[in-house]
Amino acid sequence: MLTSGLDRMFCAGANIRMLAQSSHAWKVNFCKFTNETRSGIEDATASSGQTYIAALNGTAAGGGYELALAVRTDRAGRRRNSAVALPEVPLLACCPAPEG
Repeated sequence: MLTSGLDRMFCAGANIRMLAQSSHAWKVNFCKFTNETRSGIEDATASSGQTYIAALNGTAAGGGYELALAVRTDRAGRRRNSAVALPEVPLLACCPAPEG
């Protein structure tokens, strides 16, 4: 089960302003690492017989939402503070989604 140790925050993605100031090579490596992490979860789910669950105990934003989408099952908590945020949509004109 994937969840957060923080109250009201499941997982956030990258700091878009920080990425804007980073070198191209750093951005490529950052994206490659995050894609490999998500793909590893998807592959393990498909081939291991294990079920991965994302327990969203708060906001899942950007790459954090992609992480929640990578597992077979995601559950938003019954708290009123569980939500997804897509900051990429207005800032980068893209929507996070799993590759598979």
